[in-house]
Amino acid sequence: MAKATADDDSDDDGEGRLDTADLKALFKVARNRTLLFAYCPGGADEDVLLLDRRRQPERLAKEARRESAGTKVAYGSMTVEGKILTVTCIKELPSLSRRLAKYLREKHVPLQVQLAVPPPAK
Repeated sequence: MAKATADDDSDDDGEGRLDTADLKALFKVARNRTLLFAYCPGGADEDVLLLDRRRQPERLAKEARRESAGTKVAYGSMTVEGKILTVTCIKELPSLSRRLAKYLREKHVPLQVQLAVPPPAK
């Protein structure tokens, strides 16, 4: 599991908060495969972005909610094509695109955020 928040300390098992270099490395992975995410906007400098290759987005959302001061969480999957981060949400927040773009700018990750409509449930 990968976490991206304002702090920078990491554990040996791959869990931990990511710095900008680690975040950029995960977005390089997202160019080739879909990553699952949970984003919980908190107060100032308390946003939490969790990225993972395998864990269910619902579980990531619960963990993001625990780590952030915020209560609302957006989660789903994401891919990167060129400089565009395409986010497909299972659960969406108002102004998610703007909030996530601002968070990425603070982390010095120059990606445009685009929301995609999820496929209809059958």
